[in-house]
Amino acid sequence: MFNDGDLFFEGFKIFRDIEKKQFQMQGDVGESELNLYLAELDLPGYYKIISNVLLPIGKNKTQIDTILIHEKGIFCIEYKNLSGWIFGCENQKQWTQCFRGGDKYYFYNPVRQNQTHCAALAKVLRTVPKNIESIIVFSENCELKKINCPNIAVLQLDDLYNYLLYIFGEKANRFTEKNIDAVYKLLKMYIPSRKEQIEHIERVRKYTEGIECPKCGSTLKPNHRIIQNGKKRYFMGCTNSECGFERDITYAELIKYGNDEERQWAYEKLWEDI
Repeated sequence: MFNDGDLFFEGFKIFRDIEKKQFQMQGDVGESELNLYLAELDLPGYYKIISNVLLPIGKNKTQIDTILIHEKGIFCIEYKNLSGWIFGCENQKQWTQCFRGGDKYYFYNPVRQNQTHCAALAKVLRTVPKNIESIIVFSENCELKKINCPNIAVLQLDDLYNYLLYIFGEKANRFTEKNIDAVYKLLKMYIPSRKEQIEHIERVRKYTEGIECPKCGSTLKPNHRIIQNGKKRYFMGCTNSECGFERDITYAELIKYGNDEERQWAYEKLWEDI
């Protein structure tokens, strides 16, 4: 049906581009929704809120949705503007978004995602990650079905206010107004310019399309290893031997970037799953 995989890959790429744009628009709307919600809150104590901060982490950068700098602590908030039913555990690589019709979509574990954010934030502020509290917030458009995260707060937007009141009641004051203002001014320096924002989006695009290693910036290419009884496991691996990064590969990527044997395997698996 397809000669060299190009037609299939282009169709797949168009679909993924549309899907990524939808998620990008959802993310933009979600961040605005979160910021409006926080702006309307009358939280006790002195605090500052800063959003859309782009922080360095290794050779790359990571973008944080919202940071609440309060007398009681520093709270790194990751917001997900999703619909459907949400399933996930703290240590899973991916979480699942399900719809009534049976459609399923997978997204990177937001707990892990925010751990990276907290680590980057702690490094910039020269403190330990445990001094940064992670909060994962989902919009009211979804339903949290089975979430197993005993160590991290995962909640919906309407519950955020009460959760913060509870946390503030449990904690002693840690920062003065002077401390809070100093941290806020420091983080304001990391709000990206339009050029930096575009470059960051491009880096994310390259990673999601399997072009660039997120760890060292080298090229990713298909690779495999024998797992059992001669069966192969294919993955995208970094060409930098000192890096060692790898991730799961899609059939489309293997058809586009693989050799003849790899493409044949991908086609066979593709039709098996349909």
